[in-house]
Amino acid sequence: NIEQFDAAKQLREKLAEIETEVTRQREAKRGSSKNEAQDKSLNLLRARADLQNAIESENYALAAELRDTISKLEVCQNLGAPVMS
Repeated sequence: NIEQFDAAKQLREKLAEIETEVTRQREAKRGSSKNEAQDKSLNLLRARADLQNAIESENYALAAELRDTISKLEVCQNLGAPVMS
């Protein structure tokens, strides 16, 4: 369990680094489609990290919601369509 916690912590730290870099790049390049793709990828990474945390904390209702959200994000990312909530 400690190994899983450490792995989740590392993922959260990496995600924070990625968010910072994406924000920096977004400010440098306003309105490009590359930013939209990065946003979708970032949302997908965040949802996967949240799913892992929900599973580890045995919050299965939240895990199910996140699983569905991830499925929608993956479909939208593959189709290049906007993400619908």
